[in-house]
Amino acid sequence: MAGASGADGLVLPLPGGRARLIGVVAAVLVVAVLAALNLSGALDAQRIEDILVRHPALAPAAYIAVHAIAAAAFVPCSPLTLLAGFLWGPYTGLAYSIAGALAAACFTFMLSRTVLRTAFRNYLEHPVVAGVIGTLNRHEWRLVALAQLNPVVPASSLGYLFGLSTIPFGQFLAASFVFMLPLQIALVSFGVSTRHALFAGDFAGFGAWFLLGAVVLLVFLLIKPALRALAKRGDENA
Repeated sequence: MAGASGADGLVLPLPGGRARLIGVVAAVLVVAVLAALNLSGALDAQRIEDILVRHPALAPAAYIAVHAIAAAAFVPCSPLTLLAGFLWGPYTGLAYSIAGALAAACFTFMLSRTVLRTAFRNYLEHPVVAGVIGTLNRHEWRLVALAQLNPVVPASSLGYLFGLSTIPFGQFLAASFVFMLPLQIALVSFGVSTRHALFAGDFAGFGAWFLLGAVVLLVFLLIKPALRALAKRGDENA
């Protein structure tokens, strides 16, 4: 596990290298399943397109609902982000993916701030739990950013944790939106590249979108250490 640590030595449990590997494997499995279905003839591009056209509101609503439920159950959501690019393409897919991620983050945050805070009031006074919440209160948006820059244990699920802190909901929502963008764009691009390869046999399009996803992913990897350092600095100055 990786974490953001402060001057007091407390580490906020955020997913580390092993967790990232799980997310990568899950995304690769999604691509493999799609490829297998396509080879078997079970994946019909026209049929999928017809379903999406016939249900322009229901299809994205179902997708967003599944995204929220998955986050509430601590299921990695990276494959769902990739799937949005595969189903709806780059722009609509990115919009629906971000909507799903934000809906999930809001759901877990508000559930924690209302129902769970009341149900587990006594546990919040435990020294370890109080220490973690104290770290959240000091770092605020910085730890939201770090959570969004970790791709596996869904950052939306960590809304449970942030809901127990004093961070304002608006700040949580804004930081979630801004710092989820690199990974969202990268994974949606990978989904679009998969669509080009499987449905159209367009390997030029596949390469272009895959390259875009790789470049954005590289930016994502460069940003995260800087944010981790910023979070630590903020704690030392607190």
